Amino acid sequence: MSVPTRPIAPVPLRSRLLSFCCCRSRVQKHNQSAGDALMGLMVVVLAWLRAVAMPARRRVAVYVKQLRRSLQKQPVIVQQDKCPAAAVGMSRAVYDGLLYQNFFCDSAHYELVETGLEHVCHDQYLSHKALIPSWAHRRRTSWHPEALPYAYLNVKRKCFSPAGLVCTKLHAHVREIVASCNFPLNRLFKLCSRAVQCILKNSTLPSWEVWDMKTSSTDLAQRARSLDRPREFRSVCKRCGCRKAPMSCFQGDVNQLFKDVEAHHVLRHLRQHVDACQKAHPDCEGVTVLNGKKYRAFIGGQERTARGRYFRFWEVWCVLKYYLRCNVFRVGVHLVRQRLGVPMGGSGSKACTSILLGGLEAAWVRDGAQRAEHGFEDSPQAFQATTNGARYVDDLLVLSTVYCPRCCEAMCMLIYDKPLVIEAQPPVHVFQAQLPQEVWQTCVHHWLDLTVTVGETVRVSYRSKNEQCLHSGGQINHHVLPRFCQQDGATRERLKWWMSSRAHRIGQIVPDPDSFVLVLREAMLFGYSRQHVLRVASTLRKFEFVREALRIVTSTDCLKLHSRD
Repeated sequence: MSVPTRPIAPVPLRSRLLSFCCCRSRVQKHNQSAGDALMGLMVVVLAWLRAVAMPARRRVAVYVKQLRRSLQKQPVIVQQDKCPAAAVGMSRAVYDGLLYQNFFCDSAHYELVETGLEHVCHDQYLSHKALIPSWAHRRRTSWHPEALPYAYLNVKRKCFSPAGLVCTKLHAHVREIVASCNFPLNRLFKLCSRAVQCILKNSTLPSWEVWDMKTSSTDLAQRARSLDRPREFRSVCKRCGCRKAPMSCFQGDVNQLFKDVEAHHVLRHLRQHVDACQKAHPDCEGVTVLNGKKYRAFIGGQERTARGRYFRFWEVWCVLKYYLRCNVFRVGVHLVRQRLGVPMGGSGSKACTSILLGGLEAAWVRDGAQRAEHGFEDSPQAFQATTNGARYVDDLLVLSTVYCPRCCEAMCMLIYDKPLVIEAQPPVHVFQAQLPQEVWQTCVHHWLDLTVTVGETVRVSYRSKNEQCLHSGGQINHHVLPRFCQQDGATRERLKWWMSSRAHRIGQIVPDPDSFVLVLREAMLFGYSRQHVLRVASTLRKFEFVREALRIVTSTDCLKLHSRD
C-alpha cells in the first residue's frame, strides 16, 4: 500500500526573489570589503600622483620664483674656497657686480656669445659627432640648455685680513668656478683623463708629476733622499755663489692656465707623450680603463672587454680635442666663451694641465743647451741627480742641493715660460740653525695637505686646510653651517666617512695624535656637537694614534672652546 504524498507546491516568485537578494547581499558584502581595499589603494596612489608627481614642475617653478624674489631682497651667501663651513654674506648687487667685473669686463679672456643657447648646443652636438668615437655618441636630446656648464664665484679665504672683508693683495679676491655637472659626456671625460694619466706614467719623458694624493708624502720623501749632496756646494749656491742651506726649497703655483694658454700646445705635448709611450711599448696601440670608482688603467688590452673601456691612442687625442672646444658656459642668463686657455671645470682640466706642464718639464730636462745658457747644469744626469721637484696639477715644490731658492725660482720661470706665470709662495716659518762653521736656515712650507720642513733633511707631517681657523680659538658662530649639519639622523654616517678618510690620510703620512686632534676640531667647526664628534671618533679605535688622541681630548678637554653645547 503506497503512502500518499503531498504534492510540492510551487515556490512563489516573491520568495525566490527574496532568497536571491539575500544571497547576493552576502556576496556583495564580501566583494565590497575587497573593493574597498582596492579603492583605498587607488585613492592613495592618485593622491600621491596629485601631490608629488603631477604638479612637481609647477611646484618647482613656484619655488624658483620665490627663491628669485628672496635673493633679490636677501644677501647672497658666498662660500669660501678653503673652508666649506665658512661663508660670506653680500648683497645681490655686489655679487652681480663681481660677476660682471670678472666675466663681462675682461674682454681679453672672455667674450659674450650672442647666438643663443640652442645654437651653442647644436654646435657642440655636431662637433661631438665629428670628433667623438661612434661608440660614445649621445642623442641630440642630451644637449639641452641646462646641460651647459655654469659659472659662480667663491671668496678666496687667504686674501682677507682677520679684521674684515679687506683684500690684502693686488688681485681679484674671488675665485671663478665653472661647474659642469649635467654635461652629457662627463663619464667619457673621466675615462679619457685616466687614460691620459696612464700614458704619461708609461712615457719615457721625465716629469715632476705626483700622480696620487695618497702617495704624495712618500714620493716627496723618496725624491729628497735620492738627491746627491756635493760637499763643495753644501753652503754655497753653484749658480750665483750666495749662502744657502744644505737643501733649498721653492714653492709656487702655476697660473694663467685657464686664460692665456693656446689649445694646440696641449695637443702638441700629448702627441709627444704618445710617441714616447709607443716607443716604450711598441706592441700596444691603446689604453684600457677598468670600470669602478677609481678607474684603474693599463697600457694594452683588447678592444672588446666587459670590465672596462679600450681607448686607442688616436681616440684619446680626439676626445681631448673635443674637450678643448667645450669652452662656453653660462653666467646667469648670458653665455660666455673663453678666448684662450684650458676650459675651466670638467674632468679634463686636470689631464690637460698635466700634459702641458709635464711636456714643459721634459723639454727643460732634455735641453742642456738652454740650461747652460742660463747658468744651470748642462748634463741631464747631473741635473737630475741634484735637483728634483714634486708637482700635483699646478702646485709645485722644487728641491735642490746645489742651487739657492732664488735660483730655483728663476729656473721655474724659465721652465714654465710665458704666458704661464709662477706665483712664489714664501715659507711659513724660517728657523736659524747654528753649526760649527756655517749658518743655514730651516724652512717650513705648506704644500697640499702636508707640512714640509726642509733643512738638513725633509720631514713631512699632516696639515689641515682649516688650520688657521682651528688655531685661532674663535667661536664657530661666525661660520654659516651647511644644511646637512642640522639633520642628526642623516649626518652620523657622513661624519664617520669624513673622519675615516682623514684618519687613513694621517696614517699614510705620519701617525700623529695631534694631527687627529685638529681633525676633531675641524669636525666641530662644521657644526657638530662635542659628544657627537667623540662618539663617532670612538668607532675608529683600530688606529693607535686615534686612541691616543681621544686620551688627550678626555684628559685635557682641548675641545671645550669649540663646543656648541
